[in-house]
Amino acid sequence: MKILILAGGTGTRLRPVSTQTSPKQFLKVDGEVSMLQMTVERVLSLVQTPKDILISTHIDYVDLILNDLS
Repeated sequence: MKILILAGGTGTRLRPVSTQTSPKQFLKVDGEVSMLQMTVERVLSLVQTPKDILISTHIDYVDLILNDLS
């Protein structure tokens, strides 16, 4: 099974906390991990390998995602 996570939003719905330079998927709502990290952790048990998790995002957020998940 493959899991697709959509993480390309530009942060317009949760203003002023979420912005274009720091959209909601990178917010640490519990103070420790980002919403993206929480999502990845939730679906890890559903796949055989982390490579089965695909993340769809905007080109501007690729480096943010790589840093967030490393």
